[in-house]
Amino acid sequence: MKICMMFASLLTFLVACQNDSKSPKFLEKSADFTVTTNEPTLQYENLRLLPIVATNEFIVKNAGAAALLTLQEALDHNRFRITEKKPFGRREDEQAVNALLVQNKTENAVFLLAGEVVQGGQQDRVIAEDAVVAARSLNHLPVFCVEPGRWNYHESADSNTISNDKKVYAFTGYYHVASPPVRRSAQYERDQAAVWKHVADITEANHATTETGTYAGLENSKTFTQTRNRYLDFFKNKLSDSENIIGIVAISGGEVIGVDVFAHPTLFQKQYESLLHSYATHALTAGKPVEMSAKGIELYAENLPKKYVKSARAQWNGMVLHWGEL
Repeated sequence: MKICMMFASLLTFLVACQNDSKSPKFLEKSADFTVTTNEPTLQYENLRLLPIVATNEFIVKNAGAAALLTLQEALDHNRFRITEKKPFGRREDEQAVNALLVQNKTENAVFLLAGEVVQGGQQDRVIAEDAVVAARSLNHLPVFCVEPGRWNYHESADSNTISNDKKVYAFTGYYHVASPPVRRSAQYERDQAAVWKHVADITEANHATTETGTYAGLENSKTFTQTRNRYLDFFKNKLSDSENIIGIVAISGGEVIGVDVFAHPTLFQKQYESLLHSYATHALTAGKPVEMSAKGIELYAENLPKKYVKSARAQWNGMVLHWGEL
C-alpha cells in the first residue's frame, strides 16, 4: 500500500514538472519588471501615469511579440478584414451580434486588445477579450455593442453599383480603446446592458449623444475633443525616450483606474496612444484631481508584479502578450 502511495506521489510530481515546463518562463519570478513611482512630470490635471519598466532579460525572452501587428495597423491592410458574423442582416442566430468574423490573409499574426472599438458593420462594437489572429487564418471574435440605436449597413459612396447580395458588412473604422468602465463591463462582467449604460453615461456627460447612441459620438463634442486632446498632447511623447517601458499604471483621484502590461516595449508603444484615449476619457469624464498618497502608490507598485505572476496566463507562443487590471 505504501509503495502504491509513493508511486502515486512520484507520478503527481512528474506531471506537475511537465506542466511547469510548458508555462511561460518569465512567470517564474516577480522581478521581471518594476513600476516607476518617482516621475512627477507624468501628471496632467486628473491623470497620473506610472511607467512599468522591464528587465532586458524579460524583453529578450518576449522578442517575438514585437513582430505582431496591432488591430489599427491591420485595418489599414487590404488583406485583413472584420465583418459581421451573419452578414446581409440575417438575425436567426441571436448570438451573432456578440461575435464578428476576422479574416487575416496577411503573413503576420495580429494582436487584438480587449476594449478596442471597431466602427462599421451593422453597429459599432467593442472587443471583449484579448486575442491573436494567426497569419492566414479565420476566427470568430467575441464583442459587445457600443451603438445600441443602429442595426443597418452604412451606405457607401459606391453602394449603387453593388448588388445587395454582394455587400460586405465590414468594419473599416477604428476608435481606440474604450474608457475603463466600458472595457470592464465587456471584458470581465460580460454584461451588454452594463456596456450600454456606461456608453450612455460617458456620451451624455460630454454632451456627445447621437441618434444611434454610439460611443464614437464623443468625436462630435468639440468641448470634449479639445479637452481630451490636451491630455493626449501632454502625454504622447513622455515615454518615447525609454526602450524598456512595457506598460502603465493610470491613477485618477485617490485610486488606480487601470493597468496595462505588455510582453514587449514595441507592442506597448503601438498601443500607447489608444490607451491614452481610454484613460484621458475617464479622467475628464469621471476623474478627480490626483490625491493618491505616496505610500499608497509605493504599496501598489510593490504588489503589482506579484499579482501579475499569480494571475497571468500564456496567450501566444508561451508569451503573455497583455495583462491588465481595471
